[in-house]
Amino acid sequence: MLNILRKYQKTVFAIVTAALMVSISFFGSYSAFLNKPTKEKDFIIGTAIDGSTINHSEIEKIGRFIVSDAHDIDAREQGRLPNIFNDGLIRKDFFESDIAIMLMQAYFDDLKKDLSERLEKQKKFRPYSHPEAAFLSAENIWAQFIPSLSQNLAKLKSDEFKVSKETVPTLVSLYLESSKFPAYHLRRFLSYQESQYQWVRKDPYLRSGDLSLFYFHSFEDWFGKNFLNLISQVVHNASIFAKNKGYMVTKEESKSDLLRNGYEALKSAKQEGEEVTAEILTKYWREQLAFLRMTESEAIEVWQKVLLSRKLLSDYGKSIFLDRLPYENFHEYASEFIKADIYTLPDELKLSDFESLMSYETYNRATRKIVKGYDFGDMFQLEKIKKTYPELVYKEYKLSVSQVSKEQVATQICIKKMLDWQTSDANWKAICIECPELNENSPKEMESRLAALDSLPVEKRDHIDAFSRKSMASSNQELIKLSLSQVDSTEKNLKVSTVEGESSLIGVNLTKDFIALLDKAAAQDQNASAKLALYSQDQETFYSIKVIGRDPELKLYSYKEALNQGIVEKLLDKKLKASLVLAKEAYPTEFLDEEGKEKDFDSVKTVIGKFVFKNLLSAIDRDYSKVYDKKKKTDQSLDFYAKHRFLSLVNSKKEDILRGNRELFGGYEMAKEHKDIYRKDSQEFVDDSSFLMNQGDVSVITSLDSGDLVFFQLTEKPSQDLSNISKSVIEGRSLIVEDAKRHLMSEFLQKLEASDSIHLGTFKAIKAKEA
Repeated sequence: MLNILRKYQKTVFAIVTAALMVSISFFGSYSAFLNKPTKEKDFIIGTAIDGSTINHSEIEKIGRFIVSDAHDIDAREQGRLPNIFNDGLIRKDFFESDIAIMLMQAYFDDLKKDLSERLEKQKKFRPYSHPEAAFLSAENIWAQFIPSLSQNLAKLKSDEFKVSKETVPTLVSLYLESSKFPAYHLRRFLSYQESQYQWVRKDPYLRSGDLSLFYFHSFEDWFGKNFLNLISQVVHNASIFAKNKGYMVTKEESKSDLLRNGYEALKSAKQEGEEVTAEILTKYWREQLAFLRMTESEAIEVWQKVLLSRKLLSDYGKSIFLDRLPYENFHEYASEFIKADIYTLPDELKLSDFESLMSYETYNRATRKIVKGYDFGDMFQLEKIKKTYPELVYKEYKLSVSQVSKEQVATQICIKKMLDWQTSDANWKAICIECPELNENSPKEMESRLAALDSLPVEKRDHIDAFSRKSMASSNQELIKLSLSQVDSTEKNLKVSTVEGESSLIGVNLTKDFIALLDKAAAQDQNASAKLALYSQDQETFYSIKVIGRDPELKLYSYKEALNQGIVEKLLDKKLKASLVLAKEAYPTEFLDEEGKEKDFDSVKTVIGKFVFKNLLSAIDRDYSKVYDKKKKTDQSLDFYAKHRFLSLVNSKKEDILRGNRELFGGYEMAKEHKDIYRKDSQEFVDDSSFLMNQGDVSVITSLDSGDLVFFQLTEKPSQDLSNISKSVIEGRSLIVEDAKRHLMSEFLQKLEASDSIHLGTFKAIKAKEA
């Protein structure tokens, strides 16, 4: 064979070469024929705002060019090439200015289907969470860095959320928020957090999985092709409208703006020190045109339309004129502030309603001498208070306490002992009473009783077992001691009133017997100590109590302590009931309801209080008139008296407090806070006259709804800083300009509707027919 090839090798090579050339010519031409770009079919979808026809190809080109922009950071991860020559038409001009919301609401019926289909996917979406560490999650990152996204996501996933004109702003907000915090950033944050925990296995999905919100990667994923067509048609019509208004954008201007956008995008993406050369920019420009399937002239023409629509909106906004003077006046007014020392009542003396006034007066009169009608006097001797109001006097014991509940003790009982207890003659009757389904007269054999118990439903059997264990626990002292020995003891200070009442120990009342045991144990009585070592009153909670010490001195409950323990309420009720008959004689009609029946005690407590404390109320009225120079009282409610109870006292001590003596009355001290008070901030005790005061002046006393009485001394009036006026003017102008643009767009949409220049339905019908 080799000899034949050697002999005829020239002939063989000639034949192979000829065949190869024919093959290349044929298949190359055929491949070129197959891959030859086919010209897209074009058709008319309707007329524009000026009556000219709109071709499908024009809208498609605009859509292809504007659907992506330089801010699409996640595009490269998805194998897409972001259009760096678009500086964000849809994002900035439509979404950030709320024009997108206006468009979606105006053409909601055409967009509803697309939005509803996407909402179904959005509701099913589950954000990323690490499989081994749930705290490494997208939701935690969003909540920390962009909480508004988390709030809007929760709103969207609620059952009540439906696609409607009212919910469109939420969808738009989610789109903007997700674009500000793309999947690229989320991946970096989560990867960094994951690396901080050595015990967490690296999740491969975190490296290459899809972390995009709703798995949406493009504008069309979010809102559909129909909305892109809508925006494209609005841009097309706006450019025509702008031309008719006399605006002009040349091809050179359009290309220059495109290249500038690309340069800025590349420059921001390059590392520091790297340059963006003309060759690099040209390379990206060609790649982008190829990716968009557009010629340079087509791209320039599309951007001309974009710039024309922008000029129309921009010039309309620039026509807004703002005078600096009103901003200066407003800024000077709003930023004015004073420095002041603010004085307020101590918390215990803030009486906001008549009930609290009665409670305080009851305690106050039980513990102090009253002078000048209702002023504070010296404290009574404790022995005197003990005789008349023993509830307010207490002894204090220092205890070491261990406690267990009956349920805790019951867990120590084993199953065998429980079954023996259940089936014994002594306890079977109690079991049958607890569970009537069991037959009390069943055979006495243990097996029969066990069978009867086992035949019960699971819930009833569990109930019987729990009942049995608790019954056994109550009578098994050794088991209770064992349980108490297994828990740690804690030290407690127990306040014991000289009369019976509740204690801070669960299930223990301060009875005479219990107090006697404490006193004997404190005196080293072994018998009392043994009883306290295993003590229970309700047989539900068991204690081991050791008396470490006892304060020999009697003490008085503070008002706050007596109020919290319900002592003041009992004293008040006793005081009011003692005056019930006299109060009825003074205000007979107020004790009867609409049907003429007598009201119950709780309903008339304030009426009786009005009678009991009538002298106090009259004194408060007089003092109010004196302090405020005969100012007429407008509040006729009983709560008024609570809020002004200490008005005279605060007023009389005000000068002393400002001289450095901060003691108010009865040992209480007014709270003092140094604070900057701004005119723009809402303060109940500040008005315009406060800013006309001079340094060192003192304000009037203001009564607040909280029961506080407040006044302040002005310590300094700083000069105004107007350096931020220019910034305020710019910010204010920006807001007004955006509002002006929205106003223009609203008018423009009305023109589009009147001229029937948006053809979403026609567009879809033609596309469907073609398909």
